[in-house]
Amino acid sequence: MVKVRDQFGNWSPHIKKIDLELASHWYATIWFKIFFILLFVSAISLFYFYRIKEHKKINKLQADYNLKLKDELTRNATKIKEQAAAIEKEKQERLENDYKQKLFESELKAVRSQMNPHFIFNVLNSIEAYVVEKDSKSASDLIQKFAKISRLVLENSQYSTVSLKSEIELLKLYLELEQERFNQAFEFELEIQQALLDDNKSIPSMLIQPLVENAVHHGVRHLQGRRGLIKIKMNEVKEKIIIQILDNGVGFSPQAKYKSTSFKQSSFGIKGVQERINIINSNSSNQVASLEIVKEAKGSDFVTKVIITLPSTSKTAYPDT
Repeated sequence: MVKVRDQFGNWSPHIKKIDLELASHWYATIWFKIFFILLFVSAISLFYFYRIKEHKKINKLQADYNLKLKDELTRNATKIKEQAAAIEKEKQERLENDYKQKLFESELKAVRSQMNPHFIFNVLNSIEAYVVEKDSKSASDLIQKFAKISRLVLENSQYSTVSLKSEIELLKLYLELEQERFNQAFEFELEIQQALLDDNKSIPSMLIQPLVENAVHHGVRHLQGRRGLIKIKMNEVKEKIIIQILDNGVGFSPQAKYKSTSFKQSSFGIKGVQERINIINSNSSNQVASLEIVKEAKGSDFVTKVIITLPSTSKTAYPDT
């Protein structure tokens, strides 16, 4: 409303109503307030949904991690059980192998302890016969040879294997002693592959001698009208040592006066060697050793052949004792 007065201060009795519209500031407008409210609500809503999404994402990561951890723990537990089982199995196998090894060694010792006195007993019988029949000088030479062979026997009996050279030396001394005892009634030959000596091969101790002794006492000593011959051959074939002991003795003939077959089959030497062959094979998954006695064909220079097959080794392939 509008009311006026004159210059003398008199007010007009009339009042005039005039409508006025004043423009508000932009931030005070209703539209701005509505927009601001909507914007605020939207921001709150977006933040809320963002937090929900992030929370779900965290939950999913946590669930995946827990599942992965569970799977890893399961795998580790399985792996630990397998390792424990493998360790236990290895332990059992080691104990079993140790037991077999000790059993193998004890059996081998037992066989050797039986064979060595058997060999020495026969050699002493040879010396006794020679001393009674020959002069003191020859007896002295024989005793010296026996002393040397006794030393070799005692040394070799301490080990499960010995060098091939040592075993050959023992065989040579033994055959020389037996030649003296039986008045040179037989000859012997040694045919050794040079590579075996060069490679310093090893074989079970006292394994060949009982078979040679068998050839002497149950073979050539019973010959009449001809001289005996014992031949020992050793060679290496496909990583195996082949030892052949051949003799032209009375052989397997049932008409032979001394029936050598029964002698050979009942001989302690043959039995002892076969036991040692069996023990060697029992300590291996394969049949690495064998003993075979065959009758040679007619017309051959020899009657009986004994074949020993052993694994070829430059080191001890059998248990040490």
